[in-house]
Amino acid sequence: MQQEVSQALTALYRICARYPLNPDMSYCRHCVGEDEVRVLCEIPLEGLSAEQLRRFAWKAGGTWGDDRDWLHFLPRILELFALGALDEPTLLGKTLGWLKTAAAGWPVDDRAVVESYRFALWQDFLATWPTAMAADEMVEALSEFAEDLQPYLDIWSAAPVVPAARHLASFVACYVIPVHDEYGRIEAWIASDTPLRLLDTARAATAEANLIAELDSAIARIREYLAYRERR
Repeated sequence: MQQEVSQALTALYRICARYPLNPDMSYCRHCVGEDEVRVLCEIPLEGLSAEQLRRFAWKAGGTWGDDRDWLHFLPRILELFALGALDEPTLLGKTLGWLKTAAAGWPVDDRAVVESYRFALWQDFLATWPTAMAADEMVEALSEFAEDLQPYLDIWSAAPVVPAARHLASFVACYVIPVHDEYGRIEAWIASDTPLRLLDTARAATAEANLIAELDSAIARIREYLAYRERR
């Protein structure tokens, strides 16, 4: 985990300390076990594992706890995503979407911490290979929070070459042009000089045959896409 992620998480722990643990949090007894609730109350927040928090993260605000309960556990949930221990993209998207709503009423400095977390998480993801989630899954999750994907594409353009190129190759391999208007930015970015330059630079930096083949496949796919854009 890079320093920027750690700093953002430290600040989020501070912010969410205003939402103390509620040992009497509500829960549906038909779908949540008393022992599951007890674990969350007995183990210190920073010591809770992904397995102990996963079901709560899915059910929070519905059949388990309220918004204040969710905000109490939020820093640890986000930390587990940063560590790769939680790796469900849909859950990350849900969490970031809820965070966007919750943070709307926070002071300006606290909202800035939320922004720094999501950018730091993305930077850390692009600098790491392999990762628990694929690039297309991470982009989909981030789009639940971000109103503009361009800053994330700018970070991708400047990320460490080899891991960023491998994520790009993974993304290109499964990317399908979607209907979502915001994804037009991704189309434009793929059509720019940056992705091919990133892939070519990574290719020149390695002698690993499997990686070269992976990068060559992505280069060919982008060139096919550019030809398609010229025809349409």
